[in-house]
Amino acid sequence: MMGLGRRWRMFEELEKPDRIVCICLDYLGLGFLLGAGEIVLTSQTPSFPLWKVTVCIVIGVGLICTAQYWPSVKPKLRPSFVSFITTTASNFWLRFFATIVIAGYFIGGGLLYIHRMRSDLDIYVMPRTVTSEQANDLRKYLAQHPPYSVTVWSSVEDREAAEYASRLYLALQRANWDVEQNQFGSSRIAAECAEGMCLRVEWPTKEGAIDPKHLPPHVILRDALRYSNIDLNSDGQLENKGRYAVVLLVGRRPRVIYKRSWMLRLYQSVEPHVENWFMPS
Repeated sequence: MMGLGRRWRMFEELEKPDRIVCICLDYLGLGFLLGAGEIVLTSQTPSFPLWKVTVCIVIGVGLICTAQYWPSVKPKLRPSFVSFITTTASNFWLRFFATIVIAGYFIGGGLLYIHRMRSDLDIYVMPRTVTSEQANDLRKYLAQHPPYSVTVWSSVEDREAAEYASRLYLALQRANWDVEQNQFGSSRIAAECAEGMCLRVEWPTKEGAIDPKHLPPHVILRDALRYSNIDLNSDGQLENKGRYAVVLLVGRRPRVIYKRSWMLRLYQSVEPHVENWFMPS
């Protein structure tokens, strides 16, 4: 490879169309090399597609070398091909369009990478929370029904679950429900709800039948959580007890928290209204 100073002197000695060709080839080569880096960084698996990276590196290095030795390479090419390259590279609007496309590709790729990173953090790392939008939706839905009592359980050893339970407690309290929060050992919580959040219902009768004329509180709460896009593992585990009670058990954070598709969110927002229409309170 020739020195940078010598190359710059040779570059200044070139005619303007040849200088433009060298600049375009340099930028195209750099684009392919950056594309190889992007493939490695944005690969979803440790074993990224090696052949794609190899092709990008070979093409990128080839274009940069061609730009560096363009005065020597040019006489070996067909005149028609050289004329096509020179005319294309000298066209301002083509260069402008190519610059916009390349810049947009890398800027869009960078933004997509940041979005995927944020999404991965939400799925695998970030603690659960109740957003202000979810709290408002919960209060909006529960305001259509009489307030009831509910108890929120969490593990005293699991700080993340305890904080999530506290947020649920505040959200339900702002919806004018009578909420009680208790903490127990992790073994007791794990026995009934290993991970996520579960709904437990205690019934005063063995049958545990739902009154067809009135929605019981646990159904209202279940539908409100669905309407608010708050994940619930079970619709309600029935237990034969001497009294009626609704308990939300907050287990450990799931290893993976999947995002709900728009079709599932639409179904879960419409389904409670359909059920209320068939079983009015």
